[in-house]
Amino acid sequence: MQQRISGDIPEDLKIFFPQVNYDEETWLSAEIQRRTGSHDAALQALQDYLVFYPSGAHRAEAMMAIGEIAGQSNQDDLARSYFAALISFFPDDTLSQQARLKLADLAFEEDDYKSAAALYSAIEPHLSGQLLKAATAQKIVCHYRLGQVSKANQLADDFKKRYSDRQYEAIFLYEEGSQYLEEKNFAQAEKTFKNVANKYKDYAEAAQGDLGLGRLYMILNKTDDALKLLTSIPEKYKDPKIVAVAYINLADFYYKNRQIENAIIACKKVFDLQDNGDEHEQALRIIINAYDDVRLWDRAIAYAREYVEQYPNTSYTISYRIKIGLLLTNLKEYDRAIYHFQNLKPLADADTEPEIQFWIAKAYSERGNTEDAITEFLKVKYLSKPTKLPWGDTALYEAGQAYRKMGKLQRAKELFQRVVQSRGTLDQIGRVAGEKVNEIDSELRSN
Repeated sequence: MQQRISGDIPEDLKIFFPQVNYDEETWLSAEIQRRTGSHDAALQALQDYLVFYPSGAHRAEAMMAIGEIAGQSNQDDLARSYFAALISFFPDDTLSQQARLKLADLAFEEDDYKSAAALYSAIEPHLSGQLLKAATAQKIVCHYRLGQVSKANQLADDFKKRYSDRQYEAIFLYEEGSQYLEEKNFAQAEKTFKNVANKYKDYAEAAQGDLGLGRLYMILNKTDDALKLLTSIPEKYKDPKIVAVAYINLADFYYKNRQIENAIIACKKVFDLQDNGDEHEQALRIIINAYDDVRLWDRAIAYAREYVEQYPNTSYTISYRIKIGLLLTNLKEYDRAIYHFQNLKPLADADTEPEIQFWIAKAYSERGNTEDAITEFLKVKYLSKPTKLPWGDTALYEAGQAYRKMGKLQRAKELFQRVVQSRGTLDQIGRVAGEKVNEIDSELRSN
């Protein structure tokens, strides 16, 4: 970007300086970053635009773009703040209508259907055209997913009177079938899904009907029917999204039934169809666990690294960051595991930090550095914040085991007794620690 020239330029010298509209220049630079998929760079460029040009012509567009990028990156709070700012500063702008819809969509995507339904209802008076139609349809879907089938059906009937749209009819029917499935009304669910698949063959939702039937047959343990249906979808439908969903259902079925090789193949089929998205993310989760289960830890690490790089802000991300360290420990790459965990600690919240510290200690222990392991275990108990899970007492127990391994029985006994005092004898860790106290007492008496 060109350096800005401060101060007034004398009239007779202006011919030597290009006339640059820095507002437009900065905006175009931010747009280029956004369109090339550089999310972090785009966010920074767009935020810079808002700071440098408080009266810029593209402020509303910048706020919308930041909200959309943040939403795509699972930074929902950031997205909400910019959509709300857009509505506040530019209430009459057409983008403000889209921002209101985006706020409702965020609640919907978080499965908060009650809040989403209320938001869609609240924004309907502010919308028109296709945005109004989309908001009304989403509100109806919310009511289906809240189990309010009668109300949803009534709203769907009103929708059909206002709009002639067979695709939305199919969507509503599918949601109705899904709710019957949720309520274990299997006969009605089967009838409804078949209706979707047969009546709306000219729409992608027909495949959703088949997928619904596949899920139903799996629940009913009609395994042959389910597999026949799901394996036919890749040949029957050409929509990559639909085919990917079918393969994810197959992968999930195979994994849960311990057909690990078939699960891995199904996941790789998803990767052939998608580079990102919901099904791609689910396939990564399944294939990581599958390779872990069959002890192909190098491959599990590779896919786990891909997961945390491509999906840095999901609720699963920290678990897979931790899993990378555990897999390195399984491979006896103790130095790399410890280094990985140590670098991960500053990124962890108060609930996760004790777990990471525990695994650092465990890696030292498995490497044979018993004294270092004791020090690291004690950090969990006395330096980390207490959590709902008993990482502190578990670490204290492991430190006791380490002292016992070194032959320091009295010190080990003291730590086991602290675990018993903390957990009680009815708790599993406390009970086992109590048994260790009795064993050490026997050893001390025999000596």
